[in-house]
Amino acid sequence: MTRGRRETAEPTAYASARVRGGAHRRRNIAITDAAPSLTDDVAGRMRRYWLLMGLRVLFLLLLFVVPRQWWWLCILGALVAPLLAVMVANSGREGGSPAAGREASSTSTPRCASGSPSWPA
Repeated sequence: MTRGRRETAEPTAYASARVRGGAHRRRNIAITDAAPSLTDDVAGRMRRYWLLMGLRVLFLLLLFVVPRQWWWLCILGALVAPLLAVMVANSGREGGSPAAGREASSTSTPRCASGSPSWPA
């Protein structure tokens, strides 16, 4: 250790990058392959949904601009875009274990130790 200069240990989740003027700027480094948060996942799916619905509106507006022989393409796009938008919005966090699904369904009906329902039928 030299005199006048103090060394500090940086956390392992950060890396130092040199920027203009010799100053250091910290930036995050991804240390795992973790999935994005639920908030980020939902926001991304909503963004894609609204983009496709905007595309549908564009197809509908093009009906007033394009010649008649191109109407079929605009109508097809206006019909397919909402279907794709819903499929994109509904695709997301899949990958839960099947055992967790079985566990949840088996605990939905309270049962006695003998396996019969806990209330009289």
